[in-house]
Amino acid sequence: MRRSTGGVKANCQRSRRQRRRSVKRLIRDGILALPVQLDHALAVADLPDFHRDTFDRMLVAQARCERMTFVTADEAIFRYDVEILRA
Repeated sequence: MRRSTGGVKANCQRSRRQRRRSVKRLIRDGILALPVQLDHALAVADLPDFHRDTFDRMLVAQARCERMTFVTADEAIFRYDVEILRA
């Protein structure tokens, strides 16, 4: 039995186009990427273990290091010493 990958390929192409449009909108709106720096990665080790999600912990560390406001609805993050805007 042969399987067709045409639908999968079409979805991948569509997804790429959607990502490009999303990135263009973000740039247009002045939203920039914040690359992970060494000090961000090291700051994760200093965080209390309020949250198990390592990605969220990295975002908290970045917000703290860069003195940025963290926008979230995640209750576990509210316990961290970081400026938070409830989403």
